[in-house]
Amino acid sequence: MKHLKPLNINHTQFVILASILWCNKNKNKTTQAEIVNITGLDKMTLSKSMKTLVANEIIIKDKDVRDTRSFSLKLSKTGESLTKKAIAQVEELDQLYFESLQDQRAIFTSLLLGLKNS
Repeated sequence: MKHLKPLNINHTQFVILASILWCNKNKNKTTQAEIVNITGLDKMTLSKSMKTLVANEIIIKDKDVRDTRSFSLKLSKTGESLTKKAIAQVEELDQLYFESLQDQRAIFTSLLLGLKNS
């Protein structure tokens, strides 16, 4: 996604960051296993992307107090700011993309839901 390039993240990293932001707003902390379940990313892809995000101090990864085999994840202040910027850019892109549907948007949405449910 070229709109994320100026933020120095790729689509997979965006999905991870947005998921952690959502989880942190709806509960205190989340784990890598929960992010795998939410996003559908495989563990190896998540792990590779996490290494970069942790190294760049975008995500803070700590041993989980509930399960010492797991790590709890949260966004750093920089990570939260970056994620909010990325979400705004993706939402703007979605708006531009879907506004071309004009009054056919309901039909398009219905067709997408039909695909999802089949």
